[in-house]
Amino acid sequence: MPTDVSYNRLLLLINTLVFSCNGLDEQEDEVLINLSGQLGIQHELPWAMDFIKNDMKTAFLRTKDLVFSNTFSQSPDTRLRLLTDAWKNSLLRGYVNELEAIVFIKLSKILEVESDFISTIRD
Repeated sequence: MPTDVSYNRLLLLINTLVFSCNGLDEQEDEVLINLSGQLGIQHELPWAMDFIKNDMKTAFLRTKDLVFSNTFSQSPDTRLRLLTDAWKNSLLRGYVNELEAIVFIKLSKILEVESDFISTIRD
């Protein structure tokens, strides 16, 4: 996994958003705790949770804006890797549901990596 703190922070935020789509359960909470530990940013987990829970109605839009503003100047490969890494993290609990898949696809479209993302997750 990349060691860039901002990349890791965005990765954690995306996974927190995705898991919060249907309300966080114990397994998802455990995945986020383990992920933040693996990334070395345990202190960022409360920030990510608060960012999403602060206003669930606008959580996607605020996450989208933050991810877009922090990654769009980077290469498409970096943007694709961010979403692919978040997808893989979501699979740690064994599945990605339909609503979560839609969130990923919408983010991939916004980051202009939609076709590559869909190809990657199909494999």
